[in-house]
Parts: sequence; structure tokens; C-alpha cells
Amino acid sequence: MNISILGAGVMGSIFARQLIAHHVISPDELLLIDLDEEKLKSLQSELGCRVSVSYNAIAESDVLLLAIKPQQFVSTAEELCKYVATTTVVLSILAGTKIATIRECLSCEKIVRIMPNTPAKVGCGMSGWYGENISAEEEQIVHAILKTTGHSIQLASEGLIDSVTAISGSGPAYVFYFMEQMVGEAVALGLSSEQARVLVLETFLGATELAKLSHEELAVLRANVTSK
Repeated sequence: MNISILGAGVMGSIFARQLIAHHVISPDELLLIDLDEEKLKSLQSELGCRVSVSYNAIAESDVLLLAIKPQQFVSTAEELCKYVATTTVVLSILAGTKIATIRECLSCEKIVRIMPNTPAKVGCGMSGWYGENISAEEEQIVHAILKTTGHSIQLASEGLIDSVTAISGSGPAYVFYFMEQMVGEAVALGLSSEQARVLVLETFLGATELAKLSHEELAVLRANVTSK
């Protein structure tokens, strides 16, 4: 299976690393495409994959992952559409870019929208996805790809992608901000920065693990802490 990733930024490189690390494909089955040649050289050296600054090699891809900035898509698609085969499964992590827009710009039918999040970098990501015109076998390919980055849920409609974006896509930023504030308060209360960081990180990890393993509702777990 040949996979091309268009865009070697944060999320594109995360998917590239995880696909190779989990042996979903071999390095020579992965093509990274980006205009930043230095970035491509670095990733090629690290992963042993193929790299290119042009789109023509995409024609050989079974799967194409769109990982560029959403605002770049329409202009990029003017050239990209020449090389996307009708049999290619197009995966998009472009926030706010609807399947209808991708279909119109690339003249393709097999399209999957995915909303991942940054914890995918350490294999603890959470993704929601919705696909159109893909077979059961192609669904399994999507599952296999997303499994390398963590957990995923298949959605019943495209509109739910926006809900996932609000919750798990954006959610880590709220968690990190909450943690940042807690560390700051801990330091203000006299703890060292190192002590504060450990306290906060382990509190979040412990609370999350308890919530995952417990059969009690979150409200009950919260009340167990806040009881008189």
C-alpha cells in the first residue's frame, strides 16, 4: 500500500512517524510532499521515506493524506487534481473543509474527513472521522492508520466532525492551559517549578486513569473529592 502525505508540518510528520513506527507501511511506501526542502531532507533522513516537492508521484498512491493548512487547499488543488486517481482514498485533516469542497476541487469520490489532535505525537491521540464512498476494506485501512496515533471513533454524519473539532480537536489546548495555570498557582504557593509540574501532571494522569477504569459517572467521581 502506497501512502502520500501532502504537508510535512506538525500533523503530517506525526502521521508519517507513526505509520513507520507501527509498521503499517514500509518507508519506501511512504511519500512526503512539501515545498520546504530542508524539512523534507530531515524527515527523509529520519524515516527513510520518499520525498518530493512536486505532486506527480501522487498518481501512484492508494491513500492520500491532506495535511496542509485549510486556507491553502483550494489554490493547491488546482495543480493537485491532475494527479489524484479516481481509485485513491483521500484522507483530509483540514479543519472546516467539507467533503463536497474536496470532491469538487479534486474530482474524487473516496473521501474521509478526520479530526485528530496533537497527543497523536505520543500515540495517545483521539480522532473522529467520517467517510463517503469507501468500501469496508477501505474503512479498515482508515482504522489501521488512525490506530497508529491512538484511538478513533467513526461518526454517523459529516456534521459531527465540527463537534469533534470543538471537543477533542481543540480540547488539548484547554487541558494544557488548565495545567499551566495550576503549575503557576502551585509555584505561587511555595512549591518549586519541578515539584509543581510533577504534582499537576500526575494529578491529571491519575484522574484520567481513574475515570477510565471506574464504572462511576464523572459527576460521582467529582463529588467524591468535593464532599464535605
